Amino acid sequence: MTESRQVSPPQGAARGLVFLAAALCLWLSACATNEGGGATGRADTIYLHLLAPRYYTDPPMPARRIVTATVRLAANGKDSVGHPVFDGDKVLAGRVERRGGRLFAHLKGQSLSTFNYFDGEMEMEKLAEPTFYACTGTIFLAYFVLSTNSDCGLFLGRLDRPEP
Repeated sequence: MTESRQVSPPQGAARGLVFLAAALCLWLSACATNEGGGATGRADTIYLHLLAPRYYTDPPMPARRIVTATVRLAANGKDSVGHPVFDGDKVLAGRVERRGGRLFAHLKGQSLSTFNYFDGEMEMEKLAEPTFYACTGTIFLAYFVLSTNSDCGLFLGRLDRPEP
């Protein structure tokens, strides 16, 4: 004769542990999906710099970094959105996506009284001028750069050279 037992659901503290374990599994699964595209591919971390060129004022203002954002670029081609960066009167927001091995960006960067926009194809490690800008007074042009390096010193050196 076969003996059967009825298993009762966990009670008290055991029930709380089961719930906590299930919630932890869901949270870890969501983090893995958000960080690297889940099982479909890994994410590359790149940096988006918004840089100001040398201004020939009296005294001259050297080239400077306005703001930098970290972007996770998904290998599966889905949009990669960096968290918008707000720092006083400085803003950097938008998205970068990979299409067929090329990078396309839709970006907005604000410095002082000027909104700089970029919409189009970008190359890594190359300065990109805004495709459109709007201002409320003096124009403060800025450049966008996608880089694998968080240090933008190389690009600042290029922007700081006096024009021939």
